[in-house]
Amino acid sequence: MVKLTEHDGLSRETIRRRLVENELKPWRRDMWCIPEVDGTYVARMEDVLDLYAERHDPKRPVVCFDESPHQLIGEVRQPILAEPGQPARL
Repeated sequence: MVKLTEHDGLSRETIRRRLVENELKPWRRDMWCIPEVDGTYVARMEDVLDLYAERHDPKRPVVCFDESPHQLIGEVRQPILAEPGQPARL
């Protein structure tokens, strides 16, 4: 939350301190960069959406690299089975 304060005059140091106190960075522009939306862009986007809409085919897996937190690796060694009274270990 930004705290408003009154000042008779504003020096560079006052402005710097207020920006630091409020964690403001007005020189930064965080944005999603989309190129010019033309026919080529729309065609490529339609290709991606068509791919997502396809039914699952185990012979042709679809791997999405945008936001998936999963690693595509197999087990490197056999998991240790739990014994009675012990929690499972991975």
